[in-house]
Amino acid sequence: QPAQVIPVRLSDLLRDGDMSQDIAMQPGDTLVIPQGWF
Repeated sequence: QPAQVIPVRLSDLLRDGDMSQDIAMQPGDTLVIPQGWF
């Protein structure tokens, strides 16, 4: 299957507690975090 990209607004989830941005991950999924979060 081709890769599916699901954008998530991390600031909404982590700073504002917006649970609509909480996406369940599955085995084999890859999470890419922008460098600015480190």
